[in-house]
Amino acid sequence: VLRQSSGMDNIGGMSIGLLVSFTICWIFIYLTIFKGVASSGKVVYVTVILPYVVLVAFLIRSLTLPNAGVGLKFFLVPDFSKILQPMVWIRAANQIFYSIGVGFGVTITMASYGDRKDNFVGNAVKVACINSGTSFLAGFVVFPILGYLAHEMSIVNPCITGEDVGQLKSILGLSGSSLAFIAFPIAISRMPWPFFWAMLFFIMLVSLGIDSQFAAMENVLTVIYDSGVVKKLSKPKLAAIVCSVNWLLGLIFITSGGIYWFNLFDYYSCVIVLFVAALLECVGLMWAKKEAFEGFKIEVLEATGVSIGVILMIMWKFVNPLILLVLCVMSFMTFDLMDAKSSKPYPEGRGYLPQWSIFLGWMLALGPLVAGAVAGFWCRSNDDEASMRLKGSVSAACAHELPTAAPGLWLPPMSAGAIAVAPEVIGTVASTPPQLVASMATAPGDDATGPKPASNEPASNEPLRHVMYRCGNI
Repeated sequence: VLRQSSGMDNIGGMSIGLLVSFTICWIFIYLTIFKGVASSGKVVYVTVILPYVVLVAFLIRSLTLPNAGVGLKFFLVPDFSKILQPMVWIRAANQIFYSIGVGFGVTITMASYGDRKDNFVGNAVKVACINSGTSFLAGFVVFPILGYLAHEMSIVNPCITGEDVGQLKSILGLSGSSLAFIAFPIAISRMPWPFFWAMLFFIMLVSLGIDSQFAAMENVLTVIYDSGVVKKLSKPKLAAIVCSVNWLLGLIFITSGGIYWFNLFDYYSCVIVLFVAALLECVGLMWAKKEAFEGFKIEVLEATGVSIGVILMIMWKFVNPLILLVLCVMSFMTFDLMDAKSSKPYPEGRGYLPQWSIFLGWMLALGPLVAGAVAGFWCRSNDDEASMRLKGSVSAACAHELPTAAPGLWLPPMSAGAIAVAPEVIGTVASTPPQLVASMATAPGDDATGPKPASNEPASNEPLRHVMYRCGNI
């Protein structure tokens, strides 16, 4: 299917079958997300529930296979000799970040569409527990099948005894695409009713892939659409553009050398940026502003009735940043993540990786950090400039000095001149405190004595994302 070339420097041709499948998948992604969560929210009932049904079916079958115990032993008995290898911890942390969506912004985007009164604290705990539980359950599916495969391979390969699943690594690979598209299909082909199990397996893979992909695309679309960069584009048109661009960029992955480029992105793209993103989230909440965490605690308590305790505060302020900082340092301890220096052309080896692939990989790894730093400085300078314009406009319109807006404090109405100027300025300043907005606009029907104090409490059906924007400073 892959028609794998000799190495990364040999792109080769493009498989028509893969091109058609790739295009169909992106069309399906577009049809899922073009209306936003209104359409994607319905699809998850299938793409989330179906894999669990298939997983349970495979669990029952895998535990009854010959040599399943060998696979379970490989899964459950730890090899402590690996514990001091930095790459083991990096890959383990990356897996957790990938599966939960930490650092990607996906969970925050999806949660922002919910009602503000949803118990998002409980939801966060449930997601983390379900994720880890599913991973553990999947281990009881995958490794018995690998034990069965080792038994079957020992019949035709004298180098494999069938008593150690690790022996498969030298010929098949036990992770990533090798596990999903080589080891597992071989094992399934040797089971009774192979067509039935193969169909179930690939339906599960497609469901999981689509589920992950449309969540990532929804995240991108939400950021672009809500930023106001493309004000004149409707969401369906924006979704079409984003999906088309991603389809074009992904064409390299379906060439004969595409598997090498896929592995390059898999190994390098998130080797450090996820850790830095999570570290900045902790620093921004606990260290950047003294009042940020207190405001966050109040918001959580008002919305869910859950009080954030001392343990979470210690974890977010000290423990998590320290662990993330260590992971960031460890990420640089292995420079050649794909062993390019010792690679050999396929089929003699797993494929030749030129030396420049190492530098290209680290450009992929560090590029988002550089882009994020530039965007951060640009946004900060724009915010400072907008704040200065706001202060100048208010000073010019008011005969007296505007009192400082404290959290929860309603300011008295200002003169008509200020009301005429301020809304125009505020419309360009996303971070304007809601109290300031309340003080500078008179609600229709209010008399000249001044409006009633504006409440920060949203309507019960107001999406959480609107509250996030209105209370952006918190």
